[in-house]
Amino acid sequence: MVPLENPPGVLVLQAEWPSWQSALPALILRVGAVLLVVGVMAWQLAHHISRPLLQLREAVRRFASGDMRARAPRQAYRHKDEIGALMEDFNAMADRMQGLLLSQRRLLGDVSHELRSPLTRASLALALAQKQLPEGAAPLDRVERELHRLEELVSSLLSLSSLNMMNRPARNDLVDLSTLVRQVAEDGAFEAESGGKQVEPHLTPGIWVRGDESLLRSALENVVRNALRYAPGGTSVGIDLRREPSGARPVRLAVRDWGPGVPDGDLGSIFRPFVRSERARERTGEGGAGLGLAIAARAVKLHRGIIRAENPSGGGLRVEMALPAADPPEDFEA
Repeated sequence: MVPLENPPGVLVLQAEWPSWQSALPALILRVGAVLLVVGVMAWQLAHHISRPLLQLREAVRRFASGDMRARAPRQAYRHKDEIGALMEDFNAMADRMQGLLLSQRRLLGDVSHELRSPLTRASLALALAQKQLPEGAAPLDRVERELHRLEELVSSLLSLSSLNMMNRPARNDLVDLSTLVRQVAEDGAFEAESGGKQVEPHLTPGIWVRGDESLLRSALENVVRNALRYAPGGTSVGIDLRREPSGARPVRLAVRDWGPGVPDGDLGSIFRPFVRSERARERTGEGGAGLGLAIAARAVKLHRGIIRAENPSGGGLRVEMALPAADPPEDFEA
C-alpha cells in the first residue's frame, strides 16, 4: 500500500500469480496419480510376461541337467500367445527326447540281457573244449579272453542301463565312506600287483555320506580300475579322501594316475558311454569300452554329487568326485 497526498488516498498494489502457478499443485497431484496407475499397470504387465518366462527357463535348466520329466507349466498359462506357443513347443520337444532316451535305454538293457544267455552257453562250451584239448591251447585261450571281455561289457551295459532308469538311489543309508574307500584301495592294490603298480590311499577318517553303498563302491571301483588300466608299470595310483570345511558338497574323493592323460578338449566327454580318449587308446592298446567312467558319473549324480576330470601338472589324469556330507551316527568313535 502506498499513501497518496493529492488527492488524498491510498494506492494498493497487488501482485497476481499466473494462473498456471495456482493450478500447479492440482496438476502435480493429477500427474502423480496417473504415474501411479501407469506404474501399477506396467508392473502387472511385466509380471504377466516375466513369470511364465522364468518358469520356462527353470524347466529348460532342469531338463538340461538331466531331469527328463521337467516341463513348462502350460496349464497355468492358458493364453494363446507367443509365450504359450513357446511353452508348447518346448514340452513337445521334451516329450520327444524323453521318449527317445527311454527307448534307447530299454533297448540297451534288453540287448544286454539277451546277450547273457548265449555268452553263458559259450563259456560252458569253451570249458568243455578246454578239457578235451591240451592245456594252454592258444586258440582257446584267445577265445576265453574275448568271452571274458564280452561278459564284462554286458555286465557294464546292464549296470549303466539300471542306473539310467533311476531317479535316486534305491537306498539312503549312512555310509562310512572312509572305510569304503580303504576297502576299495586294498582291492585295487591286489589287482595292481600283477602290473607292477601300486595304490596309495591318503584318507581322512570319519567321513560319512548318505546313499547306496553298493553304488558308491561301484563308482569308486570303476574310477580306480580306469586309473590302473592307463597307469604305466612301476607307478602308483593315488586315492585322496578329505572333507572341506564348508560348501554344499564338502566331501572330496580324488583318484590320480600318471598315465597319458586326456586331451583338454575331451575332458568333458569322457564320462559319456563308449567315449575313450584316442591318446589313451594309442598309448596303452587297451580295448576298454569306455563304460566305467560313465557308470561312475551316473552313480555320483544320483547322490547329488559332481564328478570332473583334469590333467594335473606333471602328467596323468585326476578324477575328482564331490559329494554332500552327512553327520556320523551317534555311537561313532573317531
